Amino acid sequence: MAAENKVQDVLSEAITKTDTNQLDPKNLTLESIVLLINTERLKHLNNKTAEEFSTLKKRQDQVSRLHQFLKSINSNTNAKGELDFSKK
Repeated sequence: MAAENKVQDVLSEAITKTDTNQLDPKNLTLESIVLLINTERLKHLNNKTAEEFSTLKKRQDQVSRLHQFLKSINSNTNAKGELDFSKK
């Protein structure tokens, strides 16, 4: 239980100091520095993941439109392989 409190204290200290942007690595404990590094890594991964998901969503939308377009072409192609939109 005491170990959990110590970790939370170090984490809150690290977060408080990052918010004020007045970090001096010489005055931080090793635990604080490790937590800060991990926090920055997590922020970077979070931003990168969000960016990749946004790009993926755009690509999926484009693929969906292209599939609908291809379906339309296939449904309006006659046996000779010619487009025939007079069916509808």
